[in-house]
Amino acid sequence: MCHVFFSYYLMVHCCAFGCSNSSEKGFSMKRFPSNPQRRKVWAAKVKRENWTPTNATRICEAHFTPDMFEQNRADGRPLLKWNAIPTIFPHIPEKKSRKHPKKRSSNRRTVEQSASAVDMPGSICSVAMCKSNAIISKKLGDNVRFFTFPKDVKLRREWVKRCSRSEKFNPINKRICSKHFKPDDFEDAIEAMIQDRLPKILKRDCIPSLNLKPEKILNVNLSDTKKTRLERAAKRKQKDFIKRILEAEKEHDFDSDGSVKSDNKEDNMEESWSTDMDQNDETGLTSQDLITDKGGL
Repeated sequence: MCHVFFSYYLMVHCCAFGCSNSSEKGFSMKRFPSNPQRRKVWAAKVKRENWTPTNATRICEAHFTPDMFEQNRADGRPLLKWNAIPTIFPHIPEKKSRKHPKKRSSNRRTVEQSASAVDMPGSICSVAMCKSNAIISKKLGDNVRFFTFPKDVKLRREWVKRCSRSEKFNPINKRICSKHFKPDDFEDAIEAMIQDRLPKILKRDCIPSLNLKPEKILNVNLSDTKKTRLERAAKRKQKDFIKRILEAEKEHDFDSDGSVKSDNKEDNMEESWSTDMDQNDETGLTSQDLITDKGGL
């Protein structure tokens, strides 16, 4: 009796509504995150009324999609990623929530969501080298939202600067896509995670900071490229000019008969001796014969 009670006590059950999975059935049980915000998201996904998870609360692996697990682990354990969220709850009936119109705040910048907004200015991201397009994103199912530029003049200038556009443009009818904002830049980030949607409300003073044009590329434009080419051409001309001067000086050092002048006395003596030898070859007399002949004189 005691053994049966102890075994039941060690057996861990899933906390999800309508789920009967347990560790005894071979399911891997996951504890709730210690981070308060992520724990709140997990608890909202479970959808149990008047319920708060504890440190002993567990949820089974069946409620996570495959992409929520780390892949190719050496030990083969189904370990969750740090940002994993349970999303599979087949036993919970879906309730159609009634949508109420929301008043648009002057301090919030929402996206263009209507179908007509696709054909309006602003359906293309204004950040240089960003190819986000509302029409293409919708066809590909790419989760991208587009945000209007802020009304604050100073903040709007910073947004324009972050776009890194070489030409001037009017930001009034332009947009920047959600790929350039961090999760912390959104006011409804937690709410969006709970509702399985993209956040759509930017914080008042946020600035685009992700996937921007690299600084090295920012400093390069057509005028800079042209200037670089001219500098390279000038250097090549200078090298050719110096080379011609050196060759001219080298030719100037030669005598008219092709012999090289030398300031070294030893070189001149060797040259003179070599000349005498050439003359002896013409007369058929050796140097010793000449010395003997001179001595006789």
